[in-house]
Amino acid sequence: MKIVEVKHPLVKHKLGLMREQDISTKRFRELASEVGSLLTYEATADLETEKVTIEGWNGPVEIDQNQR
Repeated sequence: MKIVEVKHPLVKHKLGLMREQDISTKRFRELASEVGSLLTYEATADLETEKVTIEGWNGPVEIDQNQR
């Protein structure tokens, strides 16, 4: 299993806020969700994609799509 240390400034900031002594449960959960989104972004940065052509509103358009 690959382990990646995320050193993103926003993750560090939000983790710092989560460590506050008087943080409410609601705020902690909000911050945990935000950190989770940022970690998901980092974890999928190397996801392989393939070019496919789809029908767009103005005709065919080539897009990158996740490989299945």
